[in-house]
Amino acid sequence: MTTAMAGNASAATSGRTSTTVSAALGCVVVGANAKPPRPEASAIEAYTAKMTLGGAPHSTIDAGLKACFGLTPLSGTPVAQIRPNDSSRNYVNMPTPSVYWSSSYNDNVVTGNWNWTSYSGMNTQDHSDGFALGASNSIRVMSQTAGWYGNNFGEKTSNSSDGGGNLGRGFGFDNAVIIGVPNDSFAHYGFETLVFDRSGFGCANVFFTPHYSHGWSGTTLNGVSISVSSSGPVITANYSNTSEQWQAYGADSSSYNIC
Repeated sequence: MTTAMAGNASAATSGRTSTTVSAALGCVVVGANAKPPRPEASAIEAYTAKMTLGGAPHSTIDAGLKACFGLTPLSGTPVAQIRPNDSSRNYVNMPTPSVYWSSSYNDNVVTGNWNWTSYSGMNTQDHSDGFALGASNSIRVMSQTAGWYGNNFGEKTSNSSDGGGNLGRGFGFDNAVIIGVPNDSFAHYGFETLVFDRSGFGCANVFFTPHYSHGWSGTTLNGVSISVSSSGPVITANYSNTSEQWQAYGADSSSYNIC
C-alpha cells in the first residue's frame, strides 16, 4: 500500500509546480517544484482524523502527510515499554505516537490518538476527561491542536491546552455516554498534534508518551502537569476529587534525535 500511494503521489506531482488534488490520499498534493505549507497543528490534526476515521491505513496517512504537507516519518530507536500495566488501558486504546520532520522548515510534528474500547460502568452524565502527549526532554511547541469525535457526534477541537509547558501538552474536554446510543460518546475518538522543535535547547534524544484520564461526575479536571523521571514523561491530570478518576499511559514512541 505504501509503494502504491507513493507512486500515485509521484505521478500526480511529476512535472508540476502547482498543486493537485489526490483522491487516493485525500489531500492536495504539493507540486514537485513547489514548497509545502509550513506545518500547522490544526491542519495536520484535521487530516489525520479524517483519514483515520475513514478507515485509511497508517501507510496511506504517512504518504499523504509527505505528499501534501512535506512531512517525512522519522526513524528512531525503540524505547522499552516500562509503563505500569494499568487495567484502565482496557477502556481506552492509545497507539504509539508518530513523529515526522519537515525538511523545508526543520520543524517536527508528533501525532497521538485514542479510541474507547469499552464503556462498562460509565453513566450518561458528563465526565471530565483529558489526553496528553508528554516529551522525555524539553521541546518548543509552536502550535497545538486536539480534536475529539463520536461515531454519531461531530468534531470538537481546541487549540488552547490545559498544561504541559516545555514537555508537551495536555487537553481537557467533557465526555458523556448518550442514552440509546450504544458504544459511543462525545469523545469516542480523539487526536492530538504538536508542531515543535528544540530551538534554544540544543539537540537531544526525545520520545513521546500518550496519557488518558477519566473523571466521573463528582470531579473536575483542573489542568495537566508533565514532568520527567528516569523512565520518561510523568503525566498527571489534576482532578478536584482524586477518588473519582483513573489515569493510564499508552505505548511510548521510539526515541528520536531532535534539534
